[in-house]
Amino acid sequence: MKSTFASLASLVVLASSAFANTVFSSMSVNGVPQGQGVGIRVPSANSPITDVTSDDIICNTGFLQPVSQAVIPVPAGGSVTANFHHRSAGYTGPDPADPIDPTDKGPLTAYLAAVPEATQSTVTGLQWFKIWEDGLSASGQWASDRLFINNGSATFTIPSCIQSGQYLLRVEDIALQDASSYPGAQFFMSCAQIEVSSGGTDSPATVSFPGAYTPTSPGIVTDIYGISSYTVPDQQSVSYTVSTRPSQSKEHLRSIWASLTPPLSQTRINDTINALQQYESSQARIAGVQAADEEEKSLKIAIAGRLVVGLYAEALDTFLKEASEAESEAEWWADIERSSLSVAYYLLQTLPARLLNLAHTIFSAIQSQNRAFNTSAFAITSLRGFFSGTNIGHPNSLAALLFPHLHRHPHAMPLSFASFKISAFSLQPPPLFPSTSDVVSGMNTLSGALTDFYYSLLAAVALPVELTRQEVKVKRQELQHIRDERAEVLGELVDKREQLERALLDEKSGSADERQLSFLHELDQTIADRAGDATLTGPPPSLVATLAYVSSTLLPQHTADHAEHLRTHGLLKPSRLVLLWPRLVLLPPLGLYAIKQLYASQDSLIAMGQDAWATVKGFWRGWLVEPMKDMVKTVRAGGDEGMIVSKESVDADLQSLERMALDLAREKLHYSPTQLNELSAKIRVGDLTPILQIYEDDIKSPVRSAIGGTLLRSLFVQVQKAKVDIDQALAGIDKLLKSQELTFAFVGVAPALAIVYVTGGNEALRKHGILPPLEPKPRTPSPPPSPSLDDIVDDFTPAELQELAEDVKDDELERYVLQMRDMHLAELKREQARGRFGEVIPIGREDYTREVTEASEVDQEDDEKELGTPVVLFLYKDGIPRSDLTFVHVRTLAKRYPSTKFVSIVGDKCIENLPDTRIPTFICYKKGKIICQVVSWGADREHKMEELEALLIMHGAIDPPERVPGGRSASRDRDSEEEEDDDDDDAHMRSATMKTNRTTKNIRDAAKTDADSDSDFDL
Repeated sequence: MKSTFASLASLVVLASSAFANTVFSSMSVNGVPQGQGVGIRVPSANSPITDVTSDDIICNTGFLQPVSQAVIPVPAGGSVTANFHHRSAGYTGPDPADPIDPTDKGPLTAYLAAVPEATQSTVTGLQWFKIWEDGLSASGQWASDRLFINNGSATFTIPSCIQSGQYLLRVEDIALQDASSYPGAQFFMSCAQIEVSSGGTDSPATVSFPGAYTPTSPGIVTDIYGISSYTVPDQQSVSYTVSTRPSQSKEHLRSIWASLTPPLSQTRINDTINALQQYESSQARIAGVQAADEEEKSLKIAIAGRLVVGLYAEALDTFLKEASEAESEAEWWADIERSSLSVAYYLLQTLPARLLNLAHTIFSAIQSQNRAFNTSAFAITSLRGFFSGTNIGHPNSLAALLFPHLHRHPHAMPLSFASFKISAFSLQPPPLFPSTSDVVSGMNTLSGALTDFYYSLLAAVALPVELTRQEVKVKRQELQHIRDERAEVLGELVDKREQLERALLDEKSGSADERQLSFLHELDQTIADRAGDATLTGPPPSLVATLAYVSSTLLPQHTADHAEHLRTHGLLKPSRLVLLWPRLVLLPPLGLYAIKQLYASQDSLIAMGQDAWATVKGFWRGWLVEPMKDMVKTVRAGGDEGMIVSKESVDADLQSLERMALDLAREKLHYSPTQLNELSAKIRVGDLTPILQIYEDDIKSPVRSAIGGTLLRSLFVQVQKAKVDIDQALAGIDKLLKSQELTFAFVGVAPALAIVYVTGGNEALRKHGILPPLEPKPRTPSPPPSPSLDDIVDDFTPAELQELAEDVKDDELERYVLQMRDMHLAELKREQARGRFGEVIPIGREDYTREVTEASEVDQEDDEKELGTPVVLFLYKDGIPRSDLTFVHVRTLAKRYPSTKFVSIVGDKCIENLPDTRIPTFICYKKGKIICQVVSWGADREHKMEELEALLIMHGAIDPPERVPGGRSASRDRDSEEEEDDDDDDAHMRSATMKTNRTTKNIRDAAKTDADSDSDFDL
C-alpha cells in the first residue's frame, strides 16, 4: 500500500514538475529590502540542479547578465530574509506556483563562505559552514510549506560570533518529492554577496561543495511520504549550529523583538511567524542537547504577544475596510437608484453583458438537450419551452438571465407589470345592414384593443427599467447588510480589548501561551462565526501554529471570501469599460457627424460669428465705452455745456422788457424818476400792474387806442413779458437737467455693466483679488434619524420612568424600564460631575504644558481609581480640506464626550516646520503620558466621524456609550425584519455604528495599565 501511494504521489509530482521551480532572487537585512537582484547571483532559469557532484551545486549556473557587483552590508547578529519566487525576475503577477508550487516538499539551508572579494567570479574550492537549516516540523509541516505560506520569505540570523569580512551567502531549497532514487532530489540555490561587520573571532568547521552531499546521503535519497521525522543533509555543520545555538537564538529573538515596532504590517507579521516556526523547529531538533533558558522563553512570549496585538489590529483594520468598502459601493448604487434616467443609462451600459449571458445560456441549453442549431430552435415558442416558469408570480428563466437578482428575489417582479394586456380580437365582416348597437359595440372593441395595445407598449418600455431599478435596490440592500454585519463584528472586536489586555498581562490566569491561545480562539470565533469562515477545530499544536493559522489562513481566507462574495453577486460597481462603452461607441460617430455638419455650414457659421462679433463690438463701444466717456466728460465739464437758454439771453430779454415798460409809463402815465425806479424794481420781480392798467384802459376803446398806438405798445410789452417768462422757465428746466445729468449717465451705462458682470466680470475681479472669494456652500445636512427605543427612553425623566414602571405589567419590560431609570440617574450624576468641557479649546504653544500634560494628570471628581483626565490634542491647519473636515468631527465628538478635554493648536505653532502632509495629527494624553498618536489622519481617504470615534475609544481617549440593559442591541432585533424595508436601512447602520463604538466599562483601567506598565503592546 505504501509503495502504491508513493507511486501515485510520484506521478502527481511528475505531472506538476514544470511548476515546482523557485529562485532566490532578493533579500532584506533587518527588514530593509535591498532590491530585486541586488547583490545576488541570480540564475536566468529556474531549472533545478540534480547532480550533487558538479560545480553547479555551489552557486547554480547561467546567471542573469550583467551580474550584480553590489556587496550587501550585514551586521553580525542581524536578521536576513531570503525571498524566493517562481521566476528569476521576482514577482511578475498572479501565479499559482509563486513563490513555490505547493507540491514541492523539502528543507531549506543557508551557508556562508569567507572570501577575499565577495564579487569574485571563482567559487570552486571555497569552504562553507552552515548557519541555518529548516526541515520537517513536529506537526508534519515542511520548510517549503512555510516558505509558501510566507509568500517566499525565509528569515534567519547571521551569527554574531563569526569574523568580520566579506562572505558568499548560499541559500538553498531542496525539493524531495521525487527523491526516492538518485538523481531525484532537486536543488534550487543562489549566492548573495555580503559583508559582515562587528563580528567575533570564531572559525567554525567547514565543508566543501561539491562534497557536502553525496548520491547516497540519507537526506538526499529518501522517501518523504509517510515519514514523521527528517534529518537535513550535511551533519558536519550541525555541531557548529548546536554549539552556538544559545547565543544565536537569543540574538535572533532580540533582533526580531527590536524589529516589531508598531504598527505591524502583514508582511512583518508573516516574517516574524516564519522566524518563530524556524526557531521552534531548531529547538525541537536540539532539545536533547540543550534546552532554552528563561530569557529565550520570555523573549518568545513577548514576541508572540506583539504578534497577537498585531493580528488583533489587522482584524480591526480588515473589518473596518470591508465596512467602508461596502458603504462606498452602496452609496454608488443609491445614486443610480435615485434617478430614472440613471437607471435607464445603467441598463444600457450593462445590456451587452446581459445579452451575452442570455445567449451563452441558450446555446448551453440547446447543447444539453442535443437539439440541432437551426432557426426553429431560436423561436420564441422553443425558448419559452426551455425556460418556462412553473410557479405563478415567479419570473421565468429568461427574465432571470437578463436580471440575475430575480434568481434570489423572485418576488421583486413589479406586480403592475406582471402580465401584458394584449387581447386578441378578430375583425369580422360587418352585417349588411348594421344597427346602431353593432356600430357602438365595434367602436368599443376597437377602443379597448387600442388601449390594451398602448398599455402593453408602455409596459414593454417601462418593465426593463423597473426591473433594473429593483436590481439596483437589491444590490444596495445587500451591501448595506454586509456593511452592518462588518460593523457589528468590528464592535465585538473592540469589546475584546480588555480580554486582550488580560491575555497579555494577567499572570494569574494561567501561562502566557494558554492565555494568548485562548484569546486567538476567541478572535477566531468572532471572525469565523459572523463571517462564515472555517473555525479552529480542536486544540492547535502550538501558539506559533495558531498565529500562523490566523495570519496566513483565517484573515486572508476571510478577505478572499469577502471579495469573492462581492464579485460573484455582482455587488461591486461595473468596470470602467462597461461604464464607458456607450460613450466610446456613440461619441465618435456623433462627433464626426457634428464636424461634418459644421464643415458644411461653415459659411453661415462664419457669417453668424461675424455678426456676433459685430454685435459684441457695438455693444462694447456704443453701450459701455462711449457712455463711460460721456459720463467722464460730464464730470469734467461741470455742467457748463449743452445749456438750453444762456444766462445772457435771459438778462437781455428782461432789460428789453424793462425799457419798453418804462418808456410806456413815462409817456402815458407821466411817471417821475422816483416812480420809474419803483416800476423798474417791480418789473424785475415780474410785476407789470401799471402797464396792465394802461392795457385795460385801451381795450375799452380799442379802435381809437389802436390808431393812437398805445394798445399795440401795451400788447408788445405783454409779448415781451411772455418771452421773458419762457426764458426763465427754460433756465429752470436746464438747471434741473444739469443737476441730474450724472445720474442719467450712470443709469444709461448700468445695464451694460450688469451684463458684463453676469457674463464673467465678477470672476475676473475675484481672480485679480478685487472681490473676495465666494463662500463654500454648506453640505446638505442628513435627515434626522428615526428615534430608537433607547432614544425614546432617554427623553424620560427618572420620575416618568418610575411612573412608567409602575404602570406596566410585563416583568421583562418592567425590569428594562427600571434599569433604564437607574442608568439615567447614574448618567445624570456622572454628567454633572464630569461634563466640564464639551467644546474644543484653542491653545497656544506656551499653554501646552498647562492645558495638555498637567491637565491630563487631574483626576475627575467621580474617579475613584485616579485614572486622570483624557486629553485629545488636535493639530490642524486652515485651508487643508481633510483638516477642515476633521475639525468638524472633533467639535462633534467634543460635545458628545464632555468628560474628555479636546484642545486644538495650529500644527506649525506646536511643532516648528511641521509639513502639511502630517496634518491633521492627534496626540492623546492621560496621567501625563501619551497613550496614542495618529499622524496624517485622512491622508489616504476621507474618514467618517465614526471611524475617528472608534479609534479614540479603542485607545481609551474617550469613554464609550453604556450598554443597553438586557444585552441586546437594536441592530440585533432588526436583523429578523425584512431586508427590503428601506426605512430601516439607515437605522440599522446607526445601530451597528453604535455597537462599533461600544467597549467595556473598564477600558480606562486597561488604558491606565497599558500606560503604567513596561509592556509595549499598545496599538
